[in-house]
Amino acid sequence: RAERQRRLLADRLAQYRFEEQEKQEKAAEEGRTIPEPETICSNRTEYSEAAVRSFIAYHVSHRRLPTILIYTVVSIAFLLFAALSNMDIVMRILLAAMAVVILVWELLMPSKLKKALMALLKSSPNKRNEYYFHKKDFRVTGMQSSSLYPYFQITHVGENKEYFFLYFGEETAYYVSKSGFTGTDADAFRDFIRERIKQA
Repeated sequence: RAERQRRLLADRLAQYRFEEQEKQEKAAEEGRTIPEPETICSNRTEYSEAAVRSFIAYHVSHRRLPTILIYTVVSIAFLLFAALSNMDIVMRILLAAMAVVILVWELLMPSKLKKALMALLKSSPNKRNEYYFHKKDFRVTGMQSSSLYPYFQITHVGENKEYFFLYFGEETAYYVSKSGFTGTDADAFRDFIRERIKQA
C-alpha cells in the first residue's frame, strides 16, 4: 500500500511539474511573465542547531516511536529465545547477536539523522527559509533555490511548541516557526494547512 501511494504521489507530482512547465513556456512564447499567485500568508524561519534538535525530538517521539518499540520487542524476544532454547550454541549466539544489532541500529537512527541534518545545515550559506503560502501551492526560498510545491506533496503535518513540521517523506520535513508568520498566526495556519491538504 505504501509503495502504491508513493507511485501515485510521484505521478501527480510529475503531472504538476509538466503543467507548470507548459505554462512557463507558453508565457515565454507570448513574451509575458506569469504573476506569482496571491500570498495568503508568509513565514520566515531561522534554521539552527536548536531547530534541528526540536525536529529530531518530535520525529522520534511521534513518528519513530512505534517502530522503535516494535524492534525493541522483537530484539528482546530473540534474546529470550536464544537464552532459553535448546538450539545449538552457535545458532543461539548468532540469534543473540542479530537481536543486539537490530536494537542498536534502531536506537542509533536518531543520532544518524541528526548528524546528517547538522551537516546539511552547516553546508548551507543561508540559515533561513522564507515560505509564501498560496491557495494551491507554496513557495520556499532561502536555504535552497526558490521552489514551488503543491500541497498534495506534504505527507504529514506535525507540530510542537515552536514549530510546524511539513513532511515530504519519512524523514524529510520543512520547519515552520510558529513565531515567524506574517498575515496570520499559528492557530489560523494550523487550520489553513489542514484545509489545503484536505482539498489537494
